[in-house]
Amino acid sequence: MPSLSRAELLGPTGEMLWPASTPSGSRLLIAKQEVEKAVTQVVSEHDKYGEASIRHVADARNKLTEFARQSLPSLKARDRTAADQFEKFIVELQKTLATLTVNY
Repeated sequence: MPSLSRAELLGPTGEMLWPASTPSGSRLLIAKQEVEKAVTQVVSEHDKYGEASIRHVADARNKLTEFARQSLPSLKARDRTAADQFEKFIVELQKTLATLTVNY
């Protein structure tokens, strides 16, 4: 189970409440937008039907993992504390996404 609530990670319509430590930059923009789109779709589907499809949850989690893979190494090199905060957000969001599907 997630240790952060859904409300700490996501807004009411599924918008992501990225922590201040979230890496940014033009190199990461597309990956970040793909995560946001996929997560919003999962939340929308869950809110409409009571559960999101396993396929959509897996897609969102995979995109989140890819964004973390692209962004965490450079953040860890610059600021370990910020990297730890960002990594916790990623892990907790992964767990939260898993709770939105039927086979959690």
